[in-house]
Parts: sequence; C-alpha cells; structure tokens
Amino acid sequence: MVIIDDKLTQSSRLSRYSCSTCRHQKKKCDRRQPQCSLCQRYDRVCVYKNTRNSLVLGTSPESLSGALSTTPTKVQRDQNGFPAVYFTDSALFWRSVGSLPDANLPISPDLLSLVEDVATVRKFTEAFFRYNYPWAPFICRRNFMERILNPLSGRRCENVLLIAAIKLITTEPDANASSTMYCSLKRSFLEVELSGSLTFRTLQALVLVAIYELGQAIYPSAYLTVGYCARYGIALGIDRTIDSLYSSKLDGSEEERRTWWTIILLDRYLNVGCPERALLIEEPRNTSVLPMDDKLWQMGYPPPNPPLVMSSPPTEAMGRFCLTVQAAYLLGKVLRYTGPQESGHRILEHEARILDNTIAALTKVTLQESVKRGIKVCCPTTICHSARLILNQEMAWIDRHNSLLETDIVVEVQRITAADMLSLSRYILRTGLSGNDDISPFCHDALYRSAIVYSQILQKSGSEDAKNAIHDIKQSLRVNSHRWKAAATYLQLLDARDVTGIL
Repeated sequence: MVIIDDKLTQSSRLSRYSCSTCRHQKKKCDRRQPQCSLCQRYDRVCVYKNTRNSLVLGTSPESLSGALSTTPTKVQRDQNGFPAVYFTDSALFWRSVGSLPDANLPISPDLLSLVEDVATVRKFTEAFFRYNYPWAPFICRRNFMERILNPLSGRRCENVLLIAAIKLITTEPDANASSTMYCSLKRSFLEVELSGSLTFRTLQALVLVAIYELGQAIYPSAYLTVGYCARYGIALGIDRTIDSLYSSKLDGSEEERRTWWTIILLDRYLNVGCPERALLIEEPRNTSVLPMDDKLWQMGYPPPNPPLVMSSPPTEAMGRFCLTVQAAYLLGKVLRYTGPQESGHRILEHEARILDNTIAALTKVTLQESVKRGIKVCCPTTICHSARLILNQEMAWIDRHNSLLETDIVVEVQRITAADMLSLSRYILRTGLSGNDDISPFCHDALYRSAIVYSQILQKSGSEDAKNAIHDIKQSLRVNSHRWKAAATYLQLLDARDVTGIL
C-alpha cells in the first residue's frame, strides 16, 4: 500500500523514515535522497517505514506507479488457505493451480478422544464391516484397513473424522440420539469446513452421519446433511463418476461412484414421506454406471468392461448394492410421479402401470438374490416395497372414480406387498434379529405403510387377521427402535392415525 502525504516536505519525511530494505540487510543506507544509493545501484525498491504509525511508503517513482496501476498476479486464497479460484474460475484453476491444497489439519482434542482407544476402534470397525457394510458398502474395506486404520499412515484429520463417524453409526444410541459423540462430530465438521479443507474421506464421514441422523430421526438435520453431502460431492466432482464417458477414463473410481450412489439413495428415501418436496439430485440417465458386484469389489477385481448401466436388465448376479441403487432409481421415478407436476407432463395411467410392473420385476430379482446369498432382510426389497405402496396409493386416489377392475388391481398389489412385509416382521420377531444392525433404517417406511394397509382392511372388514398383522408389525418396529429411533417415530405415527382415523 502506498501513502503519499503532500503536507510533508521531502526533508521532514526523510528524517522520520529509513530504508527498511538496507536495514534488514545490515547495509549502510544513504537517507539524503528519496531513494538511497544502494537501492538505486541494485535496482531495488526502496521502502521506508513510518516509525510513528507503522505505515509503509515506497518512494521510488517506479514503485509508486507500479503500486497504483497493477494488481497481484498470484492465486488469491481465502484466509483459510483454500484457493477461491477453484469455484470462481474452474478452467483457470485446472490450468494454473491443478490440485487442491493438501491441508493436514490439526485434530481437535474432542475429535481425537473419540478414537484414541485402539482396542475400541478395532471393535466398532469390525462391527461396521460385519453389519452395516452389507447395506451401505461405499467404503472400500481394503483401502480403509491399509491407508486409514494403519498406524504407519499417520493420523490425518479427515481419516479420524471417518473413523469417528463409523463409531457413531455402530454405537447403539442412548435415550437422546443427539449424544455427546454426535455433537462433537458435528462441531468437527464445521471446524474442518472453516479451515478450508475439501476431501473425499470427509465426504464419506458426512454420509455416515446422514445415515445416522436418518436412522435416529434427527430432523431437520438429516435432510440438511444430505443436501450438504450432495453439494460436497458435486464440489469434489464425484457426481460425474456415474457418467459412462467419464468413468471409462478413470481407474479406482468405484469407491467414489458408490459414495455418490449412496447420496442419491439418501436423497430419494428422505422424500418418501413428502413427495411434493423437490429432489436435490437430478435423475440418473439410462447410461449411468452401476456399482459392480460387492464381493468382487472387496476382492480387488476391476469393474466389468463394458460396465453395467442403468438400462441393464437386473439379475441376482449384479450384487446387493447394485440392486439397491436400481431400487432407489425407481423410487425416484415414483416420487416424481406422485409429486406436483404440470398437467401436460403428468405420467399417464398406463405409464404408471408400466412403472409398477418394473418395480415388481426388480422386487422378484432382489428376493432371488437374498435367497441365493442367505439374506432374509434385503435392503433393495424393502425400498421396492416402499415404492410400490406409494405408487399404488396414488393410483388408488386417481382411480377412485374409474372402473372397479382397476381399483381391485391396486388393492391387490397393496395387499401382496403388505403381506411380504408382514412375513418379514414375523421373521424378525421369531429370530430376534430386529435389534441387530443387519436391519437397515431403509425398511421402516415399508413397515409403516404396510401397517396402514392392514388398518384400512381392519376398518372395512374388522378382520381378526388384519388386527394381528398390525400388532406384529408394530411389535417389530418397537423392538427395532432400540437400534434405530426412527422406528419409534413411525410407531407414534401409527398411533396418531388410529386416534384420528386418518387412514
């Protein structure tokens, strides 16, 4: 910054200033002229420091004109060290800077206290990959064990965040789901954001926290965290990993692709109770790349070439998570159909029937896959059931003045779907599986809607079987609420419907 004081004469100015350049280099300075002889000889800018107010003055004519007419040319960074050009001009960023800074942030004591016990870390890590990983396999176990949990890799803030998030999701909550550990982890995310860090491992930790908030019915945090994950993933560019052209040029993007599909799943599932709310992520294309088989990925096999895409017919050989992604995709289509639309763009009745048949076909494949792999509680199956119940409820509302035949078809679909969820509820109660992490939080909506179907049957016919079915579904939700408090929330909703008669 250049300061020019016209009221001061040159002599008085020189008496109060000395050349800081020469003084720093411990050279004798000639202060009888505006620019000292040493600076003139070596073509330097002569800088004078005001000892009274610590303002800097450049007295050479070149420095005055240069300071007034030019601007800094190096990349401007925010106070936290993050290059703003990454967002303000991406083309310039990739041609000049090329990569984000590797900010190895200090780890706060609160965050470190969550993962400092090595024995405990191993315990909840093993629990995660045994119970949670089968229905949320977006973290590569091999990379996690070799690069994150390995003590030789050193402690990095984003890795500690991911380990702490795994501990959070594998820990059974107390009476208050917003525990000290949960609050500490949320504060850590804010600190990492303010420090200017943008890393893939931080995103994965955020996704785990979003699943925890969804399972524990922590609203509106669950909805907002999923939105944060979507923006964070787009900022990192992992949304492009499901694009076939982009994916074919990259190696090692399977983990990023799976993480983005998990965010899409969360975005869809969070809107099952409110279809009129706009989805955050646009609908995937028919050419979007699906995840590879889970077991092959764990074993380190490369993705198939050509890769599986959304238009590929579903088979049980695709793997559990691939089928879950397809179920989430169809759920998104159902939500767009049942949400508010312009009359000219509304899906016609025969299109809705085709969509229902597609979901039914995928449901059949998921059931075959679960039998083949010995999985009774299959996450894609319950998501398909939610989609069918939502779609047919909408079709029943539209067809209430149409032919009796069409109405009977809708009712029959609802009964078949509800009966399948009733079988699942009774299996859970019979085996005591409902308190286990094998059951994901993505099954609660289907259980809830199935109980509503049986409540409607009970209201119309007074069937004792329907009454028993409601009891069993409620009981499975009640037991499962010890692990996921969202189940208790759905129980409250069923009680409210019973009292008010809103079915």
